[in-house]
Amino acid sequence: MLARGCPDPSRIHLKASVVLLASLMLLSIAARSHADCGMSPLGGVQEGNVVWGLKDSLSACPAGDSVLAGHPCRLRIALYYFDSNCNPKVGVPPESIWVTIQSTTGNLKVNDEGAKVFADDSTDGAGLARITVPSFSGFGSVTVRLTVSGAGQGNKTASVRTADFDASGRVTLDDYLPSPPACDLNYDGSKDNNDRSLVLPHAVGLHWHRNALFGTPVRRTMACSYCPPRSLGTLGGDYSWSPNGRMFALSIFDTNYVGGNDCTINLVPADPSVGNLPARFTNPPAGFHDYSPAWSPVGDRIYWERQDSDIIYKGIWGQSTDTTTHTLSISGILANNTLEDTAISPDGNTIAFHNQVANGGFRIFTVPVSGGQATRITPDTAGIVYDQFPRWSPDGTTIVFYRQTYPSGNTPVAVVYKVPASGGTLIILVTRQYCPCRNTRPTGQESRFAAILQGIRLRTCSCGQCGAI
Repeated sequence: MLARGCPDPSRIHLKASVVLLASLMLLSIAARSHADCGMSPLGGVQEGNVVWGLKDSLSACPAGDSVLAGHPCRLRIALYYFDSNCNPKVGVPPESIWVTIQSTTGNLKVNDEGAKVFADDSTDGAGLARITVPSFSGFGSVTVRLTVSGAGQGNKTASVRTADFDASGRVTLDDYLPSPPACDLNYDGSKDNNDRSLVLPHAVGLHWHRNALFGTPVRRTMACSYCPPRSLGTLGGDYSWSPNGRMFALSIFDTNYVGGNDCTINLVPADPSVGNLPARFTNPPAGFHDYSPAWSPVGDRIYWERQDSDIIYKGIWGQSTDTTTHTLSISGILANNTLEDTAISPDGNTIAFHNQVANGGFRIFTVPVSGGQATRITPDTAGIVYDQFPRWSPDGTTIVFYRQTYPSGNTPVAVVYKVPASGGTLIILVTRQYCPCRNTRPTGQESRFAAILQGIRLRTCSCGQCGAI
């Protein structure tokens, strides 16, 4: 007998047969009523102009760690999205693609997710998007319902078994000690010590769903961690993920010339099995630095900054027919002045950045990804202010940025604002005054906003000399 709530494999096989028959019927109906793009790369059914599928038979840990080779540890849904002519729908934002998940058998729980789980990123050049559910507790089955651009795309089921048998949210010895265990974690048809042995490493580590990274960090660069800043072989300090999550771009001081070291953009595989060596992507002139890479959400280009004065882009081999290096021609800003912190909108059409203005301060601007007339987003103010680090909201309608001012003497005040992406009224999100004391620490609220700004950390004093204003 299987434990209550643990799916019976014979029932799963029967259900799979019913689902397959229903899928074939649905495919026939879809072919008659929609453009059949001849796509089923995911083993799914084409429903309208969407093809989607998921990996079944998860063997998981609430922390997102791998449990059993050959079985996924996270629920991953992939889809292709086409228009009526079977052309890929490119740049569809994550908030237009989501799933809802309902536990249908057992004690299975989805951890740390809201009512909707949105896509990891916008659809890429092939119309592909992925949705990841990283954490479960308990065991059973779930029904996954997909919605794309407001239209339902049907549902699919998945079997999920985790080392957290009692669905407490954490793997403990209470999950390991019972013999036989509560569930057949390795899908071999028996609940025995082989399943218990899979639980033990996670129970010893008390793995639970509030692990921020959902797993164990894997080192992906071999840069010198103790060398002086800007030394040969050190990181430039910024990076950007590819939309499909398989690569990331980062800056490395990897070229030596008389007088210093050049910073260049490099590409590194996310998976160590693919390789560990960075691949040079840019080659700046001697004495120039390339940094702050920004991977286009469409996946075909990488933009970066050179020497605080230019935004440059280059197509990626295999993703773009143009792999030459281009410098954006931007009008409406001061030439040869500080131009930094590029951020690309979710639809891949617009770049936000900060640029120095006539009085010496910084303002946030936007410009089309192909260049042209820049639009000032943050207005002039009395005195010198520094607007920096623009970041887009997931729907592309709002820009969040950081402003530093000096309202009284030399004591700076840091403010996080949001503003409509087309410009308009600034709304304060948080304000902090910098501290004259030496020992500082971020508050909880500041840490949350630091996450919004990808690592910008405002500070308040632990010695009590200053705080919220």
